[in-house]
Amino acid sequence: MTAILFLDSHQAPFILARVNSETNPKSASEPRWEFASVIFILAVFILVNLVVATRTPTVYADEPQHVDPAANLYFGNGFTSTMWGQDSHEFWCGYVPLYNGILYSFFKIFGFGLFQARALNDLLAAAGGFLIWAALRRTAFVGQPANRLLCLALILSGSVSTLTFRTARPDATMFFVCAAVFFSCCQPASRRWRYLAIVFFSALLPAAGIAMLPYAVLLILINLAVYGLVNLDRLAAVAAGLLAGIAALAEFYHHFSTLQTFVKLFLPNTALGGTGTTFAWREKIFGQFPGGAGIFTSFFGNPLEFLSQQTLFDYSAALLFLLVIFFAAPKMWRGADVRARKFLVFIAAVTLTVPPFMHLTAHFPSYYRWMVFVPLAVAVPHLLEIHASAKHFLLRRLVFFVIGLSIFLGVPARTLAIIPSWTARSTMPIDRVAAQMLRPSDIVICSAKIYFAVRPHARSVYAIGITAGGDFSRTKNLPAQDISLLCLFPADVETVMQTVGGKWEKVPLDKIPEAAALAKTRYAVDFYRREPN
Repeated sequence: MTAILFLDSHQAPFILARVNSETNPKSASEPRWEFASVIFILAVFILVNLVVATRTPTVYADEPQHVDPAANLYFGNGFTSTMWGQDSHEFWCGYVPLYNGILYSFFKIFGFGLFQARALNDLLAAAGGFLIWAALRRTAFVGQPANRLLCLALILSGSVSTLTFRTARPDATMFFVCAAVFFSCCQPASRRWRYLAIVFFSALLPAAGIAMLPYAVLLILINLAVYGLVNLDRLAAVAAGLLAGIAALAEFYHHFSTLQTFVKLFLPNTALGGTGTTFAWREKIFGQFPGGAGIFTSFFGNPLEFLSQQTLFDYSAALLFLLVIFFAAPKMWRGADVRARKFLVFIAAVTLTVPPFMHLTAHFPSYYRWMVFVPLAVAVPHLLEIHASAKHFLLRRLVFFVIGLSIFLGVPARTLAIIPSWTARSTMPIDRVAAQMLRPSDIVICSAKIYFAVRPHARSVYAIGITAGGDFSRTKNLPAQDISLLCLFPADVETVMQTVGGKWEKVPLDKIPEAAALAKTRYAVDFYRREPN
């Protein structure tokens, strides 16, 4: 789960803490329907996401750049990319490699496509949710089967994380590795191999996502501040794994002679690589008016933002945090024991320190908000059990209403909202038109949104609208004279033609049956072929 959630020996749940030393003795007598319910929840989650995989969200600029290395390897161009400010023949090192390694293997089995790339993330998210449920069942963290099922539903259906788990980015891989660390830590004390498992999965964290490093370090510090050295053995295992993972990642890129390039590409995106000017830090803290990415919007996003992946508001996380505040109210606080109070302090510290810390060390866009949302999704069912004796009818109904609303704003709302634009979101017309327009020898510049339609049919693809160095100003070896086809939205045509030069002829689509359907979608681009000299 969000990086490394454990339980302490007194059954006080917290991240990077100690697991209960014995398997939950109630597990053997728990209703058999719980496992069947878990399978049902996971099946519904996977099925719904597969049905809408190519419809929502509309292809985001980050998806082509994160998929491109695996795609090039799959199509025989080596582990390279044209979208990270590197030479297109150089071993790719724009980001950490675990996601692309898994994605390449998935492509080898199921073929290349937007559906396949997004389906992988759906499966990883479901597997991560299952591991968290299994860990909670083994321990006494969440004792009641119904509350564990509630926890699983919350984890898989957040208003922002639902989109994150549907998007072809490394986030679901990070989530899965974190869940694996959590599961390893929840093994009984009699299983000594658990330390090896903790070290192994912790070592995968740096390769899963750069954001895992500051995140894990901060969680360790919060754990030490709240719980002291009670769980030093688990902390040491996680720390050892992180160090081993960093060393392995450095050796991996050193082996392919790209370590220095990796550092140069990575460092500018961190606080260490910033300009350090007063203006830059002022913008970092306060953001660009109105509602830009800053300290305030790092917590849950901009409440008035419904589209931007940088500041999209996480309503589910905000609702769950309101419940945490409710459980921390004076009357509830006085009725809680020391362990419950420490847990409240811990979960509040995670919610209030992770966003600004991550934002200041690098950035904390909406697709990272699962790092706060998932701990809240685990915390709320536990807090329900702590205060199970509270009999106030209206308050308990209000709590369950808020929890239900949080779940509804995830998978249900995100799925129902696209029904009116179902046809406009279809990628089938652009897939069919691109298959007829492109030639295997083409070197293409395309809009990022249609990358998945173009890539299987072209020799090489460059995309416009990519955020991580794919723009032409940072592309080292753009073969401008060899570009043979442009597949662009009208607003981008003039800029691209000025960059690549030459004379271009717009290709008419009137003879292609799918052209009329393409014009009604969000992927309606124009095609231009270079005229011979």
